[in-house]
Formats: sequence, structure tokens, C-alpha cells
Amino acid sequence: MTAFFISTWSVKDRAKFDEYVAKAEASLIPHGGERLLWGRMESVLAGEIDYDECVVVQFPDLEALNAWHESEAYQRIIPIRRDAVRVTVAAYSTK
Repeated sequence: MTAFFISTWSVKDRAKFDEYVAKAEASLIPHGGERLLWGRMESVLAGEIDYDECVVVQFPDLEALNAWHESEAYQRIIPIRRDAVRVTVAAYSTK
């Protein structure tokens, strides 16, 4: 079943964020990750939101998503992400 990595964030340090994004994008390739959406929130239609941007990355399955997330390449850049953004990340799979 297809799996999706969904992250929502507000940027704290744009330079560090740009560094993180470049490295994160490269780390997706070996695991079949494909960015489907990277967008900026335009309006809140219902509820409360405490972030400005989001990304949706599709993986062939949950195993590929988890392998990417636990990979040395991705784990190495998480400290950059911590300094760059206030973030929430989640994994979803199709039914």
C-alpha cells in the first residue's frame, strides 16, 4: 500500500531550512520517495493551524517510508531540521 510522509512546519531559520531541504530531497531518491506537494498555507477553512507550510512525499509502501526515515542519510540531517523549523511529521498509508 502506498505511504505518505506529511510534514507541517513554521520556519525559524530560512538558511538552515534551505540546507535541510537540499539534503532531504537527495535522501528520498534511494527509497522511491517522490514529493507530491510543497505548499504554503493560504487560508484556514476550519479549525486552528499553527504552521505556514507543508510537504507531502509519496513512497511505494510504509516499509520504504520507514527505511528512508531511519536511514543514516536522513537521520544525519534531523538536527538541521530541529534548528530550522518548528515541525510536525506523520506517516500515513492507504487502506
